[in-house]
Amino acid sequence: MKHIYAKMIILTLVLSILSIAFVVPASANGPIEHTKIQTGFTVDPNHPGTLIAKGSTIHHLTTGEVDIIGADGSINMIALQSQSNFVMTPFGLKKADTVYDIPNEAHIVPSADGHITKVLDENRQIFFTVIDDETLSQIAAQQNGNIIGTTYYTSASQFGGYFRVPAPPQNTSDTDYYWIGVQKGSCLGQTVLQWNQPGYSQEWTIANWANSGYGYYHGNMPQVFQNDVINSQLVYNASYSEWYVQGQDVTTGITASTAYVANMGETGDTIITSLETYNGLGQVVYTPADMPGSEYFYFLTLYLANGNYHSISWTLYNPYHIPTSTVQLTYGSNGDWVTYNTYH
Repeated sequence: MKHIYAKMIILTLVLSILSIAFVVPASANGPIEHTKIQTGFTVDPNHPGTLIAKGSTIHHLTTGEVDIIGADGSINMIALQSQSNFVMTPFGLKKADTVYDIPNEAHIVPSADGHITKVLDENRQIFFTVIDDETLSQIAAQQNGNIIGTTYYTSASQFGGYFRVPAPPQNTSDTDYYWIGVQKGSCLGQTVLQWNQPGYSQEWTIANWANSGYGYYHGNMPQVFQNDVINSQLVYNASYSEWYVQGQDVTTGITASTAYVANMGETGDTIITSLETYNGLGQVVYTPADMPGSEYFYFLTLYLANGNYHSISWTLYNPYHIPTSTVQLTYGSNGDWVTYNTYH
């Protein structure tokens, strides 16, 4: 009998050891927890967005997975682009995992093919890196609300001007943008006056935005107030082949975070003024109630690549055929002012 009990005890111990040996941690077999990206990425805990550490790499895989990798090479976060929110931007409705909050004096430096973008700090040290394995055709195009504006194709070294903060739209849940910028190919640097930007509800803010590579980058978004005067200056730095973008509320002295956008030459540029209007669903709208108050861009100045001042011959851009009963554009003979007369 003692032998039977002894064998049973031994058998029980063996089974216990085997069960321990073959236990697999639940986390290895369980589903991976994905972080949902709500309003974009940020390294500043005081700004809206999904917080990442300085030195991180945001890697977009062709599978739709987005890996956030720490400076030590470890994966700190995994997201799925299919689960990311859509975010309103001056480039239209974009997936939040492609929107990045950048620090003041940041340098945005894309590779030649646009698949790798380095964001450098003011000392040109790595702040974070974005890698996109996708092709442009794999990134879903969203409707762009650039409903009306003026363009001029040139070779610029500097472009800038002033404008005022208007009345908000009657449909206060809309998101509206007035902006001034320089575009080269698919890269664009701009100073943007924003109504009801997500994260800054029911107020006017200014921000410097850029799209470069496969991402959309912006600095801080200080609040501004109706009738404040905004100054925007975009200046080409030939030493680094980059455009410097600065926007300031000259009434209060508040300056939006400045940015440098690289790989934008000073030949074959397009200078732009624009109005964009979206409803709460991110759809382009252009009834009178969707229009913000009238805008006046003035003291617009253009310097060519040779450093000489040059007059501007604006071309009207109106892809949605907005009637003049809703908004009418007029501009000076030498292009130094543009007026958006809205009727709301």
